[in-house]
Amino acid sequence: MALIAKPTIEDIWSEGNTNGRKFKCVQALCVLSAAGATSGDIPASHFGLTKINQVTSARASDDNSVLLLPSFDGTQIYSYVAVAPSAPANLSKTIRVIVRGT
Repeated sequence: MALIAKPTIEDIWSEGNTNGRKFKCVQALCVLSAAGATSGDIPASHFGLTKINQVTSARASDDNSVLLLPSFDGTQIYSYVAVAPSAPANLSKTIRVIVRGT
């Protein structure tokens, strides 16, 4: 398991609607080192969250696209290579993402 270092948090804000449901939104710069395909590589706790509801896809520092998806239980993020999105892939890239969760 290749854990990433804690991401650099660039911004944090809240989003919600009139029924009181609020999401914590975190913009972060993540440095991946052969991470993203293994359980526990990119945990919600690295973003100060207990559950990830949504994560943006990302443009890496090398200008390649990276597809990011939360796990079914929302405890982590898996990364996929945009040209072969059928299975999680370990990546070594610097990416900027926005993660929404609780």
